[in-house]
Amino acid sequence: MGSFFDRLFGRKPEAPVLVLEYAEIPQWLDGREIDVRNEMIGETAGSRTAIALAVEEARTRVNQLRTVEFGDQTPPKLKRVVETSLQPFVRAMDITLSRHFSSDPIEFYNDAVEVLKGCMKHMKGQGKYIAAVLPEEMKELRSCISVIGTEINTMTEEIGRAQQVMGKIREARNAYRALEEAAGERRAKKEQWKALWKDIERDEARLTTIAEKVAGIETDTGYRAARELQARAGALDRERRNLRERYHSIASTTGGVLRRAAYAAERQGAMESAHRIRKVMQMLDTPMTPGPDILIRSVRAILPDLRAMVDENTIALKNKSELHLFSGDAVIITELETICQGYADVRDESGALNTAIAHSEPLSVMRDLQQRQNTIREKHAGDIERMETYEKEMDGIRAKMPHLGDELERRIQPIAGEATRLDLRGLPVAETEPPSDPQV
Repeated sequence: MGSFFDRLFGRKPEAPVLVLEYAEIPQWLDGREIDVRNEMIGETAGSRTAIALAVEEARTRVNQLRTVEFGDQTPPKLKRVVETSLQPFVRAMDITLSRHFSSDPIEFYNDAVEVLKGCMKHMKGQGKYIAAVLPEEMKELRSCISVIGTEINTMTEEIGRAQQVMGKIREARNAYRALEEAAGERRAKKEQWKALWKDIERDEARLTTIAEKVAGIETDTGYRAARELQARAGALDRERRNLRERYHSIASTTGGVLRRAAYAAERQGAMESAHRIRKVMQMLDTPMTPGPDILIRSVRAILPDLRAMVDENTIALKNKSELHLFSGDAVIITELETICQGYADVRDESGALNTAIAHSEPLSVMRDLQQRQNTIREKHAGDIERMETYEKEMDGIRAKMPHLGDELERRIQPIAGEATRLDLRGLPVAETEPPSDPQV
């Protein structure tokens, strides 16, 4: 056989005896099946007639047994056995022989086999006792049954040949169906591919339009002013974080000193002083609860006690940070005041800036555009990925179709009984592909 795609794209086969076009294959197979069935009908006609006549003759012989008379020489005991068995045997045989025979040769054959099986069963059962008393009558009946068996054997060969060819026809239909399903699957994926391509082109146009609008807004003086506000707000956020870090550092250092001071006061019995110190420790953990002013006043109030403990060596300042905050002038007060005031200033300015930013129309328009841009880009990326998947799937189907075409040709060859070539140009796999690899 030549190359599948040589035939597919129009290269003429070399001197074919029989050329079948793709669209003609189902009809050709149907016609070949009709021919096989007609041949089978003709070949089995004689056997079917013979079987029908033998069955009718057998029914006649069975009906004659209804009124048969026994000779005087029949032993009484055997006569009683036969008289008891005869009528049930006649009824059973009559039911078996009354089977309706189909006009279809295969169904007729199956019906005949069932009749033969039933007759053999009855003959080996009650029939063997009846044959001892009525040998001639049963001999004639067995002769009819023998004709049925002989003709069934003849039909077995004839139907077997026909069924073998029809089996090949079924295999060819399955091969055609596999090729057709592959082509249909590829067509469906191509339609999905084309739909995605249109979506991708439309989304790329939308992204271009949005990019142009974004570029226009970026040159707007109102937008630039709003961006400066955002930059200032960002700087304030960083400043706020720095102030928080400074405060937590001071609170941690101070907490260690105050913890030792509280223990020292308790050992000396100065419970009121210990209470004030521990209260300041709680304020340092939650500075916004009492407020900066109360916190600073409370720290200022315990400084004399702390200073006395340091001077008397009741507590020791262990590192540079503690020495910086608690030796000499009240550095801790200055640090806390600076941090609290700075934090309040940042908070006030940030609130005003955030209000202005929230009500900025250029920023609002830009946010909407960027949200739309991100949504479209996400969809666009997914469509590109899906389109590439469809391309791989279509390539996979296209790669296996030559094998499916060769398989179909191989299945048809023995049915045709002669050299056969398939013209598969009608198979829809050679259409022009739309452009691929769109740009993201």
